Amino acid sequence: MSAAQPRAGPAAAGPSPGEAAELLSTPPPRVDTALAEAALLRHYGLVGRASILAAERDRNFMVTLADGTRRVFKVYNAAEDAAAREFQNGVLLHMERVGVACAVPRLVPTREGAVDCGVAVGGHDYRAILISVVPGEARDLSGASPSLRRDLGRVAAEVGTALAGYDHPAARRVLLWDPMQLGRLAGVVELIPDPAQRRWLAGVVERFVAEVRPRALALPAQVIHNDMSGSNVLVDGDRVSGVIDFGDMVLAPRVNEIAIASNYAVAADRDPLAAIADVVEGYEAVRALAEAEVALLYDLVLARLAVRVLMYRWRAELFPENRDYILRNGATGARLAEAFAGLAPGAGRDALLKRWTSGRRMP
Repeated sequence: MSAAQPRAGPAAAGPSPGEAAELLSTPPPRVDTALAEAALLRHYGLVGRASILAAERDRNFMVTLADGTRRVFKVYNAAEDAAAREFQNGVLLHMERVGVACAVPRLVPTREGAVDCGVAVGGHDYRAILISVVPGEARDLSGASPSLRRDLGRVAAEVGTALAGYDHPAARRVLLWDPMQLGRLAGVVELIPDPAQRRWLAGVVERFVAEVRPRALALPAQVIHNDMSGSNVLVDGDRVSGVIDFGDMVLAPRVNEIAIASNYAVAADRDPLAAIADVVEGYEAVRALAEAEVALLYDLVLARLAVRVLMYRWRAELFPENRDYILRNGATGARLAEAFAGLAPGAGRDALLKRWTSGRRMP
């Protein structure tokens, strides 16, 4: 469902933390390569070899067809309801209609022309889609050059422009990776073992709930990608070649897209303000920001960073058998939090706004 008219900001109401956590705590579908290959033949008339791709919630396969063409076969998590699947499938159709400069996945219809198909296993009928492969490679963006960071901002703006005309009731869902839901993770802070980091995170959460979120709700809002990390932003050389995985989309302040992308373009041993400013500069080459958005950007960067640290800690407690693996993956965010803790939030906010007002903003 698409709509071009202005929309209200993200609603504070929503499911309980336990309900919102269900999607992240439900294991991926137990679909193996043989079942995936059989589904491809049955529903798409395609013969190919499937291999499992890493994914947090869904079961994804890279499929190589007989002629060498590659596709991705995505089997949705059982906790993704019909509305959420419609939301995600619909955005791919929407972006194909409106066009976007960078490459994004395209839906491949079944032989009957349907958007998705069923994969039955263990008494459950999972829903699945087949999509095109986007060129480029996933890369750690924390070491990105200034030009790549600016290109990241440009692509965030181009995708945002395309998403601005898209809406769906599921956009108002509660997703714990959404920085606007940081307050729901307050209880996880006590699980942080390091006292200094625990105090810093508690301060970020408290300030966000009391000061930042109320102001952010008044900012321009739209559907955003919500996860422009190195896993989902594909790179070719020093340019962004495409964006994948729209599974975390939510209705949120549009500036959150910059805050999230900046999170992954910042390195613990480099000037974080310079990296954020580069992303902003690239974004504003396409879409201008309001001063109120830039004034909250630094705090929104901190909010996403807090979400990163707390979500990895929570998942480590939820899945103790994978604890070491989960915490290794979350180590980058934890180190980055230590670096940001050395800069007072007010000082970071003021310095970033000063950079913007002193000429880094595109005319």
